[in-house]
Amino acid sequence: MQKGQEFYGSIMDEAEAGNPHAMLELATNGSHLDNIFSMKMTERFEGIHLSRHVVDDEANRKLMGFEAPSREDIADIIKQMSDPGKIVFNCVLQKGGVEKLKQV
Repeated sequence: MQKGQEFYGSIMDEAEAGNPHAMLELATNGSHLDNIFSMKMTERFEGIHLSRHVVDDEANRKLMGFEAPSREDIADIIKQMSDPGKIVFNCVLQKGGVEKLKQV
């Protein structure tokens, strides 16, 4: 099991125990995104917010400092979702990444 899955899984279990009717959303930089379907409560998420810092995959990975999922990886995950409308893309505006609105 991946660290991200363990971390998110334990938080989701706590939320379920404390309030089984709580609205849940996940904000992620994409690390361990491929593990999302093995989490027990994925279907309970109202939204999954995925941040990207640069449109280009290689530049995004370099800026973020880890193997962020590629646009193709993200598209594959969206295709597997029962409700792909839950994916929300967040764009972080920063120097060296997306610096201008027209780059979004």
